[in-house]
Amino acid sequence: MKVDTQHRDYTAYSPVWSKIRDVVEGQERVHAKGVKYLPKLPNQTSDEHKEYVDRTPFFNATQRTVDALTGLVFRKDPKLEAGDKVKSYSEDITMTGKTLDSLAEDVVEELLTVTRGGLLVEYPNVSNGETVSIAQADKENRRPYLTHYKAESIINWREGRVNGKMQYTLIVFRESVEIVSVDGFEVEIEDQYRVLDLDEDNHYRQRVFVKAEKGFSLKEEVYPLKGGKYFNEIPFFFVSLKQEGAGIVKPKCIDMVNMNISHYHTTASLEHGAHFTALPTLVATGINLGDEESGNDNGDEIIVGSTQAITTSEPDAKVYYVEFQGVGLSTLQEMQKSKEEKLAQMGARMLTPEKKTAESTDTVTIRQSGENSILASIAQCVSDVLTQALNVMAEWEGVNGDIKYQITKDFIPKGMTPQMVSELIALVQGGHISQETLFNELKQGEVITSPVDYEEEQGRIEEQGPDMSMIGREDDNE
Repeated sequence: MKVDTQHRDYTAYSPVWSKIRDVVEGQERVHAKGVKYLPKLPNQTSDEHKEYVDRTPFFNATQRTVDALTGLVFRKDPKLEAGDKVKSYSEDITMTGKTLDSLAEDVVEELLTVTRGGLLVEYPNVSNGETVSIAQADKENRRPYLTHYKAESIINWREGRVNGKMQYTLIVFRESVEIVSVDGFEVEIEDQYRVLDLDEDNHYRQRVFVKAEKGFSLKEEVYPLKGGKYFNEIPFFFVSLKQEGAGIVKPKCIDMVNMNISHYHTTASLEHGAHFTALPTLVATGINLGDEESGNDNGDEIIVGSTQAITTSEPDAKVYYVEFQGVGLSTLQEMQKSKEEKLAQMGARMLTPEKKTAESTDTVTIRQSGENSILASIAQCVSDVLTQALNVMAEWEGVNGDIKYQITKDFIPKGMTPQMVSELIALVQGGHISQETLFNELKQGEVITSPVDYEEEQGRIEEQGPDMSMIGREDDNE
């Protein structure tokens, strides 16, 4: 089996993830994909199709919904129960400057979109068998850290029974790394494959393969050690709404993405129709241009304008404007509005479960607090996975004590109902209120409780820019 072999589930879901990524990325990405999201009309040339695409705006309700829902999840700061040493790690949990809470936001966004990802507990590479004192490790900042892999990077996996326990025996990542030229100016992007597996002695190892003239060659092999001893399991955690194992589930936002694309098609038809019918067209019949004997006072041209007139003595001559009439465009406008309403409803469904039976007062209270929602499941999933990963990090360092990381599931404050939040989501989707107005409304409704103003919050967001040192690992865009 070649190292770049893909798991069958990965192959099946890759096109779905690609579609979601394109839609969330927005208009530039959707326009760049051309006919993939807006097919050519009959007999339409490539140039005509480009104009057709360029004049069609993309209403990115999906991305706005993901941003709004992520904001609800983190309206209150997550709680970390841990000792001082682990808490110090949380300030730079990835060794790239990303905080634990910031990483949690990234993982929540991944579950809101592709519903897939993973976290690997790592330790700075040391030579096999090398021992490092605590003082030396602190001096060289050698400590465990987390690497976030997106769905597209995890191309293969396998589970098996080891010592009577089901666990992962193989994980393969596709990574994109930057290769800098000798002069330091040019950069090329190359793929490499990181393989995590258990060897014949059930010892955890990491190997990195790169493409060669024939197949792949081994670039690096290392056996991570814990207290001088081998690991007997792979410290990798899938992040998925599937209850257990590495199985892939249908992304929760795919219906919204498909509706978003359908809205794009309707908008294209509306824009195309308006482009060719909105302006009145002058029609002149029975006029012989350039024929002075016919009494045409305009010579060989007709000039249109408020100070110009068309005169002729031809008895059958007619000059008039043709304007579009009918219900065609209004029907498209109604379809467009209907789809926008459906998109808002789909976003709101992430916040509350569907009401199937009559509910008691207590049940309504639970439902309104978001406890049973898809959003709550996402928050709990990320909390559980990060808790497991942090405990492995602590164990690697020999730190004792239970560690717990918990994201709030109290998405709806008492002063704001789910309906109010849903209406705010719809307003953001439609571009009817600004991000600053949304922020202020959430502050007043106690959705956002941290003591920051809008400018400070925007500054925080900008500071969380992508880490480009390792494309394809944490912040890759495929």
